[in-house]
Amino acid sequence: MTISSTEQKYTRPRNLVTHDEHASLNWRCHAAQVDEAPVLVCLHPLPHDGSFFDSAAPLLSQRRPVLCPDYPGFGDSPPLIDEWTLEGWADALGKGLASLPTGKPVDLLGFHTGCLVAVEIALRDPKRIGRLVLLDVPYFDPEQRREMGEKTATAPRYHGKPMAIHGFRTVFAYDPMPRFKRLKHETLVIGTDSSLHGPSEAAARGSPGARFLSRRDMTAPVFKSGAANIAECAEAFLK
Repeated sequence: MTISSTEQKYTRPRNLVTHDEHASLNWRCHAAQVDEAPVLVCLHPLPHDGSFFDSAAPLLSQRRPVLCPDYPGFGDSPPLIDEWTLEGWADALGKGLASLPTGKPVDLLGFHTGCLVAVEIALRDPKRIGRLVLLDVPYFDPEQRREMGEKTATAPRYHGKPMAIHGFRTVFAYDPMPRFKRLKHETLVIGTDSSLHGPSEAAARGSPGARFLSRRDMTAPVFKSGAANIAECAEAFLK
């Protein structure tokens, strides 16, 4: 199946909100053009929200509904009452997902931060999750995470954006390596032409159910210029 960017038609997503005792979450819902495959949940990078996938969702939703949640504290989802942790985000998203009538197990697609959130959701509720597609994984050891956290916290583009800085500190406090080792789900890890190509390949090696796909032809901004390529890779793997 070839997906052309010329086929992309913007369809305004419908928003819905899930509530429980810990979190209220906003989900951007893109209806399937032909509803014949499991729901795909797209998990955004920081400091963005679910609208990050608006340009790619019309392509990703050709055969399946696509849900793009806002993490707690981002977009239209209020922050968690408890201390921020990536595990807390995953727990809140997993509970919100469990309250939705998705039917069969859902698939997950993550980009940057979203890769880590996807893995944590899958480990917490493995029967609810089918397969994972992870693009450009921030798979770092403790020293790298410390350096990246300091660098991000002082980056000029995040001055005056405390929620973004708080979010990045939350991400770099999370150790992905032991979690990836426990992941048994069938997973496609894609490394684009970015600084995360090497870490993505390492993440695939560290996960029993993963295989790595090198796509140096995909360049930033990958979810705009490469949306059709991403949709083709995801569809070929998930069909």
